[in-house]
Formats: sequence, C-alpha cells, structure tokens
Amino acid sequence: MEKQQIIEKSKPLVDNFYRDHPKHKIVLLIIAGSHFFDLNTKNSDADFRGIYLSEVGDITKKGEITYKTNKDNNKKNNVEDVDCTFYSIHKFLDLLGSGDFNMMEMLFSPEDKILVTSETYKDLVHVRESLLVNEVSSFLGFINKEAKRYGIDKNNYKIQEDFIKFLKGFSEKDTLEEHWDAILDYSKNEENYLKVSSTINDNKELPAVVLTKRMFQWTVKISYVIEALQDNLSKCGHRRIKQAKEGVEFKGLYHAQRLLYEVEDLFNYGKLIFPFSKERHEHLLKIKKGDMGPELLFSTIDQNILDIKKMEKNIISNKKTVLHLIEKLNSFYKGKFNLNKFANLHSRYNLF
Repeated sequence: MEKQQIIEKSKPLVDNFYRDHPKHKIVLLIIAGSHFFDLNTKNSDADFRGIYLSEVGDITKKGEITYKTNKDNNKKNNVEDVDCTFYSIHKFLDLLGSGDFNMMEMLFSPEDKILVTSETYKDLVHVRESLLVNEVSSFLGFINKEAKRYGIDKNNYKIQEDFIKFLKGFSEKDTLEEHWDAILDYSKNEENYLKVSSTINDNKELPAVVLTKRMFQWTVKISYVIEALQDNLSKCGHRRIKQAKEGVEFKGLYHAQRLLYEVEDLFNYGKLIFPFSKERHEHLLKIKKGDMGPELLFSTIDQNILDIKKMEKNIISNKKTVLHLIEKLNSFYKGKFNLNKFANLHSRYNLF
C-alpha cells in the first residue's frame, strides 16, 4: 500500500472522530504499525495512532477512542482493514510515565509519518527527552513473553490439537482410566508434552494427566477432556493457529527484536531514533519474512536482552520543562488538569 493510499484511509478517521467527539481536539495522528517502520508488505493493513485533548469535564473517562474495521479477534487483518487508537493527553502521559514504547514512538515520529499535528504536539516534542523513562524491566519481561509466546514454545495450540486427535481414537463415553496404558505410552513421547501426575479427591490419590496447565483426573470422560481443550482452542487467535502450523510465528519475534532496538537507543542516547538504520531495517525484514533460523534468532534476542540489562540507566528527568508542559495543559483545561489522578506520572516525575 502506497503512502497516498494510507493518507486517504486516514481522512475518514479524522472525520469520524470530530463527528463523534465535536468538542475534542486531535493533537497528533501518525501512521503506525509496519508502515511506521517501512516494513510493510503488499498485504499489510493500515494502522494509525493518535493523541487528543478532551473537552473539559471529560478528563477522567477511559481515555481511548478506537476505530476498527475488523472486529473479529480470530480473523487476521487484510490490506483493506484499518486500526486506529486515539489516546487522551492524560492517558498518553500516564502510559508514557510507565515506559510504554508505543507512546514513546509517537514522540519520536519521523515527519513523513505524521498526518495531523498541533502546537501541543510541538510542546511535547520540545520536552520529549525529559518525558522518557529508563525503567524497562517490565518491558523486557514483555519482550521475553512475546518471544516465548510466538516462538518455539510448543506448550500451545498444536499439542492440544494433537491430544484431541489421539483421544478421538477411543469412545468418547469412556473414561481416561479405561485407556490409561495407551495414555501412558503417549506421554513417553516428549514432543507430546503430556505429563502424568496425580491429584487428591476425597482423601484418595487419583492419577491424572496435565496438559497446558490443565489437569484431568482419570475418572473423567474423554468427551469432557475433548470439550475442554476445544473450548481452549476456540479462544486462540490467528497468530497462535499460524504458529501451530509453522512452528514459529515470526511476526511476534520481529516485534521483540524491534523493541529491543528501541530500548538500546533509549539507554545509549536517551531517545528513540527513527527511521532505523539500513542494517537494522534489513535484519528486521529478514526476521519478518522468516528468512532467519529460529534457533539463531532466539539466541540473538536472548543475548540482546542480557546486554540491555547490563547497560547503565543514563536518562535524566528535567523537572522544569515537564512542569512547563503541565502548566500549558492546565491552562487549556481551565485549572482542572489534576496530575494526582495519574499515578505513573506522579511517581515518575515527583512533581509534588
């Protein structure tokens, strides 16, 4: 999708925003997602992210306004789909104070990705390095989770699917106990990830099987186990299903590596740097296309996480410039911009 097509898709968003919220004001609207990093393909959907000033009296509400063409979480977006989230200035600053990198990316958006701007956004840009945080331990936890969730961890969709197929070889009216020897043989294959354990019921120890953190006593019927696992599978999105088929879901790993680059820049330079260098861009593209071996990719991500944990935290908060921004916002909201409502900002900047 060309940039002009992206711009055309953004216009209805702006129109709809002001139709639904005539007293709000858009502070910023950017091209987000893969297009933000110039890593989009011909099938990439259109993602947008923005900030808005809400009307006075509306500042304590949810703080997010979302527009989505695809409302089915189990269905992958296609090139025609549009996702957009606007954050109130309060929600934006609160998330920023907690180290949310989506918010950080907005602060450092390249000019060619900005569709709507304002004087308020310019004020934010003026003090953006003072608004960043350098506490990313929880963020690194997210990267680890993203890598494991969409990576080689087999404790997911496929092993449940395989066990269902195995159980359907027996009468669903039978109990697990009636086919226990076959289940024990099945559990001996490490790739099946089925564990044999036991549980206590009425002071009696009963054998049980454990699969994906679910325990089933051998007294239950096969039909019960199948239904329970099928219900679990029905909640999985397209990324988990894709992973089951291919073993590795590279899009999640691409996100993990991209975020690691951003953490590295945050620690080294006290800011995010966009666009990425040619070397980084090529590396991310290689991951996204699945052209990099998963074992090498995982070891690289693990090493990057270790390197980042060793880095010194070198970002210094500038209290004066942040207060200047708060004064401007307070003026806009006629004295009702109560910073005490936003715990992350309050603890991060220690303004009171």
